[in-house]
Amino acid sequence: MAAKSHSREWEAFCASLPKGWQTSYVGLFPARPGGLLRVNAHPAAVNAVGLEGAIAELGLAASDGTLELCDELLRAGGMGFDLQLDVDSHGVPQPDFGLEVYLEGNLMSASPQKEAAARCVFGLLEGCGAADERWRYLEGVDVSKQVMLPHNSSWVSGAVSTRLFSAKAKIADGRPQLGKAYLRGDALVGKPGEESGG
Repeated sequence: MAAKSHSREWEAFCASLPKGWQTSYVGLFPARPGGLLRVNAHPAAVNAVGLEGAIAELGLAASDGTLELCDELLRAGGMGFDLQLDVDSHGVPQPDFGLEVYLEGNLMSASPQKEAAARCVFGLLEGCGAADERWRYLEGVDVSKQVMLPHNSSWVSGAVSTRLFSAKAKIADGRPQLGKAYLRGDALVGKPGEESGG
């Protein structure tokens, strides 16, 4: 399996994580040039190294203005973040990175606070040139609908939803280059026997 061939760089990278940080995702993209390991990492302890310190420790490229933008994005999002890194065959992250800012917490529903956070985050990305005015199409994108589904000659209640989940800024050559929005979709089905009243 491809993952076995990357175990050494994975172990080397994990050993070099800043104090209090842990990984939350690892992926392989063999078709991409270089076949680098893609890793997400974030602070996971009260005494964890802050974002600016982690960027310096990991050898990532970020201008002073970019560090200030990253700090503003974190304050605006308020629901945590991940650094997205490409790790080479020696376990060393490449200087370019992504900052994914989460806009949704455990509540997983639309709220005025979330909408305000999203406007602020994407407004910052537009202000630095990493996004354009099309981010406004995301306003009101959180949708949830209850549906009835057939199950064993009966009907069960279900719900489908699409929600704005996070924003990511790609930092290349030390500066923000591209912003992305991530949506999350869920489908929940009730227990058999939960029939429609109509």
